[in-house]
Amino acid sequence: MICLWGPQIRRTLRQAQFRGQTTHSNPSIVTGIAEYLSRASRGGMEGVHGKVIEEVERELFARAIQLAQGNQAKVARWFGVSRLTMREKLHHFGLHPSHAQIQE
Repeated sequence: MICLWGPQIRRTLRQAQFRGQTTHSNPSIVTGIAEYLSRASRGGMEGVHGKVIEEVERELFARAIQLAQGNQAKVARWFGVSRLTMREKLHHFGLHPSHAQIQE
């Protein structure tokens, strides 16, 4: 599947870097995206969009569940998703409490 946004994103990043600006308040995210796009442009990676979304979601869910002290219902409300969706995402990312018990 071809991502039609790729050239536009790269152009925006180049323009922002040229002006000495970042397009996001978190430089590590911008740097990560730029690295993925650089690898993709050299033919070394496909599915960049999915990989970026996966990494960002994992970090988002991990930090939110930590901030909510494990309260899945609270995080689900923050994100505007059902508690079932929250539980599925936590299982998907290995963040659900049942995963921690198995690893101990």
